[in-house]
Amino acid sequence: MKIGFHDRLMLGATFGIQEFIGRGKITVNNRPGFQVRLRMLEESEKNPAMAIGIDTQGENRYLDDEERYERKSKGFFAVISKNYRSIRDISFHCGINYSLETRDEKGLNAFCGTAVEVFPGMSILVDYNAAFDDNDSAVLTHRTRGRGYLDTGIRFDYMDNLRIKILFKDLLNNYIPEGGVARTVEIFYVNYF
Repeated sequence: MKIGFHDRLMLGATFGIQEFIGRGKITVNNRPGFQVRLRMLEESEKNPAMAIGIDTQGENRYLDDEERYERKSKGFFAVISKNYRSIRDISFHCGINYSLETRDEKGLNAFCGTAVEVFPGMSILVDYNAAFDDNDSAVLTHRTRGRGYLDTGIRFDYMDNLRIKILFKDLLNNYIPEGGVARTVEIFYVNYF
């Protein structure tokens, strides 16, 4: 759940659940995630938007013994984004972050992505997370092959308040414990009051 108290400020709390769809016992992560995002600069025709914040919700399972998520949370981040409109909308974003999950590795990380509208209500997504803070093979608990995470997917926007994403994650086979492409579905409901 995320709440925007102002056009520039958003606060949120999230809870991770595994095996909600499929087989096996449903498990809830022991820790909730928290988000705070502040838009520092609004986008103009020439200049990108800029936001800073903190996000403690990682991806996939929370590993209690290692005090981290399988894919680390962003932690502190700064991101710039720019939208372009030609025939369809195209948006780009790039950022840096410093995760608070530092028991095994720490340091700055970089990420970027794009969304290309194919037709109104449907966009192709591509994101890359370099995972610089999670690629040291000398660390006993390292979980990656040093390739970073390349993800892609399709986003469907239904009216103003329903968004569905079908994602294909880790196309570079970066995550060591589990091979292959991960498939996920995300559903977002947005309401205004």
